[in-house]
Amino acid sequence: MSETKYKEIPFAAYPPVVDENPSIELFHNALASKGFVNCSFDFGFKELYKNRERCKVLLFHWPSYFWDSKSLIKSLLKFSGFAAKTIFAKILGYKLIWSAHNTFPHKINYFPIEKYSRLFMIRWFDIIINHSLNASEERLAAFGIKGKIEVNAIHGHYESVYKPAGYFSRSSLGIPLDAKTIFLHANMRDYKGDAEFIDSFIKFAPDDLYLILMGKGCAAGIHRENIKCIEGYRSNSEMADLIEISDFFALPYKKITTSGAFFLAVTFKKPIIATNLPFFVKHIYPDTGLLYKIGDESIENIFKKICDGWAPDTEMLDKMKQAYTWENAAKAVRGAIENII
Repeated sequence: MSETKYKEIPFAAYPPVVDENPSIELFHNALASKGFVNCSFDFGFKELYKNRERCKVLLFHWPSYFWDSKSLIKSLLKFSGFAAKTIFAKILGYKLIWSAHNTFPHKINYFPIEKYSRLFMIRWFDIIINHSLNASEERLAAFGIKGKIEVNAIHGHYESVYKPAGYFSRSSLGIPLDAKTIFLHANMRDYKGDAEFIDSFIKFAPDDLYLILMGKGCAAGIHRENIKCIEGYRSNSEMADLIEISDFFALPYKKITTSGAFFLAVTFKKPIIATNLPFFVKHIYPDTGLLYKIGDESIENIFKKICDGWAPDTEMLDKMKQAYTWENAAKAVRGAIENII
């Protein structure tokens, strides 16, 4: 069967690549497979004018990239420059796309600037890409308006990025082969709920349920036979090993718009243990995860359910992985852009 031939759509992206987050590169590669051609150039008045004929689509990922500063004055000046260049680009005929990974950044220096900047983008940009099914409702609640055009292009998995390499095994960590095991990447950011999950595990989990704890969460000096701490920075391959030998992937978020870690669990077809936030409710397939309420002791029932033999529906895990691909996201984005250029 011959490959589909697409008419080229030249685009520029901002930021072009983020080394610590592979999702942008995966997304751009998928866009390339759908006929998008990257004509990279700086988002400046001179470059916008120079490239107005050859490149008509500008794709923005994390907008704070342009104005974020610890100085209020610098942030205001940078945002003013961004707004002026945005209007200039519109006058020149560019189509502006916001790839809205989250409603607000995880780290905020000046909330009024972050709120007004996004309100500005909702009003001026041609298309907003929702990388999660809950994103549009969340923005509407925060800003009171919706974008001119919104398209659901759900975040994809990380199949080509996280490859197990055999650095870790159950035997090397001292975990029995038949023991149910949970993986938690605990970088201890408050919004991720890592500390609360660790405390709950220590309080409620039976001795035959194991937790692989990777990251800063190990710094607390936890000494439990059923908690295996993997300290320090770990490569993608090492993390892949730890996920692969686990039975469950913990995502104890207190708030999130789009969780990249959820799609990492999808990559390895691991059932999740997560809070009942809208993101997880809308994206898990039946019998592919166990959800609990934030702030109560319902997580105790999750641990009990696992020890009693709960198992996921492997067919549903397969279907979920087939659905959440960057190729499907790129196809949705191309369809939306073709309608406006």
